[in-house]
Amino acid sequence: MNTSLKYAPKWKLFLYIFLAIISSLGNVVIAYVTKIMLNSAQNHQGSVQLLVVTATIGSLTLIAIMFINFGFRYLKNDIIQDINLNLKKHIVTYLIYNQKDSQKDGMSLLTNDMKQVETAKIQNELLVIYQGITFIIAVSVGLINSWLLTLIFMVTTLIPGFIQKFFTKNIQEKSKIWEDNNAIYTQKVSDGLNGAKTVALYDVQPVLIRKIINSASNMEVALKKFNYTQGAVGELILAIANVFSFIIPFLIGAVLMFNNQIGAGTLVMIIQLSNDFINPVVDIFQRYNAIKSTDSIWSKVSEALNFKIDDSANEATSDFNSLKVSNLSYEVPNKQLFDNVNFDVKPRDKVLLIAPSGWGKTTLLSILLGRIAPSSGKVEINQVDETGKSYIRTFHILTKNHLFLMIA
Repeated sequence: MNTSLKYAPKWKLFLYIFLAIISSLGNVVIAYVTKIMLNSAQNHQGSVQLLVVTATIGSLTLIAIMFINFGFRYLKNDIIQDINLNLKKHIVTYLIYNQKDSQKDGMSLLTNDMKQVETAKIQNELLVIYQGITFIIAVSVGLINSWLLTLIFMVTTLIPGFIQKFFTKNIQEKSKIWEDNNAIYTQKVSDGLNGAKTVALYDVQPVLIRKIINSASNMEVALKKFNYTQGAVGELILAIANVFSFIIPFLIGAVLMFNNQIGAGTLVMIIQLSNDFINPVVDIFQRYNAIKSTDSIWSKVSEALNFKIDDSANEATSDFNSLKVSNLSYEVPNKQLFDNVNFDVKPRDKVLLIAPSGWGKTTLLSILLGRIAPSSGKVEINQVDETGKSYIRTFHILTKNHLFLMIA
């Protein structure tokens, strides 16, 4: 199931659903109190004292729901915190063990992308649950009191759902463009700050600033288009929902009341409940669009969530006999780091590796640890080709002042 909520404690989710049910009863209480008081006044039933008692009970019930809502909102934020920490734990573990992504990509995933996941996915998934419960309760109460008018409202609320489907793909495309530009901007800022001292030596700070600002401009333009598309689709859905889910059903209800088929209290009650027919449905569709906008980001997060540490590969070997590096070379785009590296290591050997900065000492050690694969050559351990395989606990590596000491 492609949801972030499965990374929250189950008991908190069940408690959230329970409190959401209670929170959703607020509008139902208002609708029932309104119906009772209007029907009593219209038919001259009961007394003024009864109206006061009804209003008092309704008010006290709403106050009780208000206090429950304090705990409900706290629980929602607590669940978001739990999910965030769980996701970040998986992502950090993935980045440290996997090391396929660059440091900048990892920083972007942990900061910008995770904030987008929190605001556009986690929060919206929780609110979709709440709005769904609100809709179900309102419809159930409406069917009990006037099934005909409630069914009319329900049918008309389906129309916005068909409309929003035509815009989902467009929103996802705008989101992907913004995500790409945001990653480029983050990289430009990181490069600029890291190279600020070097740039100052050549007195070309304006050029660096201009490049960063241009990247920021592209990112902000993409964000503006993304937000505008989401907002425009939301406005369209809201307008359609108001026409088909409010005005038309209200007209039918007025006709039923004119023919004495329902009372004023029932009509006003259904209209009051109609807020929970329309608003939750519109809100769910809008939040669904926001959730779908995070699909590309969530696919990257999912890689981290599905990553498993291969403990068997990291278990220390008790029978280490030899390490042999043969014709090892490594290339990066447009650059050869090192070529034709050969050496042998026996048990208890200490190897001191000294080379100029940028030669590829860290890269060489990463190859020995199995973190990355060489461009050519091989690494043999105990006369077995282990090139690209993880043997972390076979070696102890000390790095200090550009000197690398490897102890086998």
